[in-house]
Amino acid sequence: MKELQDYSGQYKPDFQFSDLSKEALIKLTENYQRIFVGICGMLYTVIREKLGNEEALRLWREIYGRQIEQFEVPLVREAMNLQGDDVVTMMKYFHTCPDGARQGMYVYDCDIKNKDHAILTFTYCRSLFYFERHGDEQGIQTMCGPGGFEELAFEAICKAFNPDMKARALKLPPRKSKDDTCCVWEFKVEREV
Repeated sequence: MKELQDYSGQYKPDFQFSDLSKEALIKLTENYQRIFVGICGMLYTVIREKLGNEEALRLWREIYGRQIEQFEVPLVREAMNLQGDDVVTMMKYFHTCPDGARQGMYVYDCDIKNKDHAILTFTYCRSLFYFERHGDEQGIQTMCGPGGFEELAFEAICKAFNPDMKARALKLPPRKSKDDTCCVWEFKVEREV
């Protein structure tokens, strides 16, 4: 059977993702990524509107932490056969997770020091660019600042891979110019010898 480039043709009662071409699957996956980020943003926005920013952040930590631990990390690890509790394994997860680092969403340079230590320099962040375009300093702090979404997400992901893995911000927004890096993060596991 010929691979589908899209689903614009006839209705197919027995449709499967395997019917799609590689290009169509990539496009669909990239849009799923945007949907996932959109759901996260909308969930936080509604909670903030109803309960205030402080309560929204408190609830977001619990919601996102559970989602990471119970669904996202285990399912992505299973699908991609990601074995290990080191930083490099987590970097593989970053490439394949729903809001992962791929062109168009979040792009970073990864300096791997060893399997338990890496520094990520984010050069493209759709979320940060959105807040900057709208002059939303509170949004930048809520997303990127100390205790913000990014830090909460990295903490939850590190914990899901290894309770001894830590994320530490080396540089956070606001940026001095549009040419400046978005942020820089260090990920490290301190193993007992």
